[in-house]
Amino acid sequence: MTRPAPAGWPRVGTVPALLAAAVLLVGGLVSASLLLTGGPNETAQGVYVGETSLAYWQWGSSDYRLLPAGLPPVSTSAGTPTVLSATAGATLYRIGAATAGNLSVEWNFTLTSAAPGSTEIEVAVTGGGGGASICAPFYVETPAGPPRGPVTDAVYLDLGPAATNAVVLATLSETSRVCTSIGTCP
Repeated sequence: MTRPAPAGWPRVGTVPALLAAAVLLVGGLVSASLLLTGGPNETAQGVYVGETSLAYWQWGSSDYRLLPAGLPPVSTSAGTPTVLSATAGATLYRIGAATAGNLSVEWNFTLTSAAPGSTEIEVAVTGGGGGASICAPFYVETPAGPPRGPVTDAVYLDLGPAATNAVVLATLSETSRVCTSIGTCP
């Protein structure tokens, strides 16, 4: 003979069912919070700001990278711009003093065959990786003759030692302006 449960007590079969539901719920929450999956590289864009590029010198992309060793400097003086190559391909530069292995911002520019000869361009880039942002102007000159095909130039800005656990991406901006003559920039 089965005795009924005292008033207010759950039935015998209800307790195991409630325990099983609690275990599944907690187990599901714990396993979902520990689930890590890989995905494609992430890209982000902040507030959209209208861009007006020079038709022949365009900022194509930027990335945070470890600074490569052995890069030549790009000029930081309006009177002595770095003359860009007329040969199709890629050339890498650094802005100012730089330490290989430090966190850097890489800006990729494309110079097209429509570039006027021997024209100086003042480029101001700003980058930040969690600390204070760094604004760094540099000066380039288009080759005397038209470039043979698209020429890609990458310019690296040293942001300091790479963080060991996280990188906070703070800011990226670029402004390019044509100088009226070599050494006479806005």
